[in-house]
Amino acid sequence: MKQQYFIVGLLFNISTTIIAMKQLDCREQNIESLIKKSRNQNKFINKIVQERDDEYIGNQLSLSKKKLASLDGIHALAKMIKKKKKTKSITDIDLAHNAIKSIDSKSKPFKKFDKTTHLSIAYNILIQLPQNIFNDLKNLMKLDLSYNKLLCVPKKIGDLQNLQHLDLSNNKIVTLPKTIGKLKALIDFYLGKNQLSCLPDGMGNLKNVEILDLSNNELNSPIKWLGYLKNLDYLDLNNNELPSLPQKIAKLKKLETLYLKNNKLSYLPEDIEDLKYLTYLDLSGNKFNDKQKEKIQGYFPESRLKVCF
Repeated sequence: MKQQYFIVGLLFNISTTIIAMKQLDCREQNIESLIKKSRNQNKFINKIVQERDDEYIGNQLSLSKKKLASLDGIHALAKMIKKKKKTKSITDIDLAHNAIKSIDSKSKPFKKFDKTTHLSIAYNILIQLPQNIFNDLKNLMKLDLSYNKLLCVPKKIGDLQNLQHLDLSNNKIVTLPKTIGKLKALIDFYLGKNQLSCLPDGMGNLKNVEILDLSNNELNSPIKWLGYLKNLDYLDLNNNELPSLPQKIAKLKKLETLYLKNNKLSYLPEDIEDLKYLTYLDLSGNKFNDKQKEKIQGYFPESRLKVCF
């Protein structure tokens, strides 16, 4: 029993001077192994709270660097939080830097976290996500799934109508669902370092996107819908296989930074000179001859733009 009290102290940072606890941080213990050692997960987690019933569990839950292989612990924890009514909602969940390989579709780990707005499962080893994972996360505003081994994304990601920041970079994604175009609140979208050779046309509906990173993929045809992203100010297309750019790229009136390094470009649309706010253009590692380089420099006679060949 003394050992359990000690664990409780570590998990909740018990102090007589602490009245309210704004963040539940289990960063120094392997919460999953502790829970598994208990005969009953729910009873064990309830025991933790009962030992310090005056403590307040706030709106941030950090379970990063716990060597978690599943989300069984967080599911039990969610039930406990609701039962004890220590907080109305958990808005931020950090599950980054673990060893989560899969998520059981039947377990519904986020069922009790329907008010969550920020979720990170970055730096794990996820290969796929269950189709129903987003059913209980309709209020998400920020989702970080970077640095996993994902091959695809569930179609129901399109149901996240409040999502503003989405990071899918550093995975092995080969294709995106058409429903990605339903994320109309999206502002930042990171897709770098995947295996995408094409993109769904529906992405042209993401008219609020300001930052779009498509670098280090296998894109090999012009992105025709690119000109519809009217609020775009940062675009990274480095390290792809693009042979040309769409004419409508000139409609990106707010674009300030454009990375096109290491593609297969041999010319640019003449209308690109209409990008009046463009201040940085990287064209290095392409197939421009001297004549084309001179022509491109002529598009931007003023020194406001830095062009790299």
